[in-house]
Amino acid sequence: SLENCPTAFKLTKVDAETKAALDNVKFTLKDESGNVVPIALMDDCTYRPAYAVGEDTVAISNATLTTDGNGEIVIHYLKHGTYTLIEQQRAAELAAARELAGKLAELTLSFAMQASDDDQLFGSVSARAISDKLKADFGMDIDHTKIKLEDNIKALGTYVVDVKLHSEVVAQLSIVVVRS
Repeated sequence: SLENCPTAFKLTKVDAETKAALDNVKFTLKDESGNVVPIALMDDCTYRPAYAVGEDTVAISNATLTTDGNGEIVIHYLKHGTYTLIEQQRAAELAAARELAGKLAELTLSFAMQASDDDQLFGSVSARAISDKLKADFGMDIDHTKIKLEDNIKALGTYVVDVKLHSEVVAQLSIVVVRS
């Protein structure tokens, strides 16, 4: 019952460098099963789960919690359990990275290079060259530092290169180096 769960949870969102409070940052609250918890914004600018408010008290939101001018979100009357607050911008970045990873997986970049009789290149294919070709041929602006080459490609052949798009997303990109 609600009388047995008088918990309050307070999140304060601050800038990592300046430590300044960040307002208008949006979060979604999920329970331990990964289900979105329906939430209500109260008159005192705190939040409560839908089960903790009367039906006529306030409209239930779409589960978006937003930091106030002090960078805070306060949630009252959460049942005991494990919850996750997911910053919506981070979720959007993760979704975009996953989408881009899917596109990269379908591509094969081809480099035509001069090479010796034993297939060694006169020059090499670098992470910067891969980044530049992605931009020129496909309009994909991927920083060369995200392209993980142990060493520049120095021989004709087919290669698979990791591209770290997000802390949770590493794409694989096919590279073919052919004789020009």
